[in-house]
Formats: sequence, C-alpha cells, structure tokens
Amino acid sequence: MLPFRLLLFLLGIIILIIIIINNPHEVGFQIFFWKSTYRLYEIILFGIIYGAILYIILINLIKNSIR
Repeated sequence: MLPFRLLLFLLGIIILIIIIINNPHEVGFQIFFWKSTYRLYEIILFGIIYGAILYIILINLIKNSIR
C-alpha cells in the first residue's frame, strides 16, 4: 500500500502529463510593453516549478520563525 501523500503526488503528475499532452497550443500575452508567445505547457510547467520553489522558501521561513 502506497502512502497517501505519495499517491496524491503520483496522481498530480499523471494529471499534469495529461494536461500537457492535450494543450500544445500557443498562448500570446502582453504585460505593459512586453509581448510574448509561449506554448501552454511551458507556462504550466513554469507555474508549477515557481510555486514549488516559493512553497519550499515559505515553509523554511515559517519553521525558522517558530523556533
């Protein structure tokens, strides 16, 4: 029997792979004067990696402030 957290992680990876495979479309966006076009899966992966880094930093800050 797999631990519950590992099961949720694997389920999330499977859902992410399905989303990436089904969305190869290009997305254009404009922020102020900067225009760019990326594939949708690049934006999704960037968001996940950025969120994971922020999560790790914030958890460490919270743990250090409690001590």
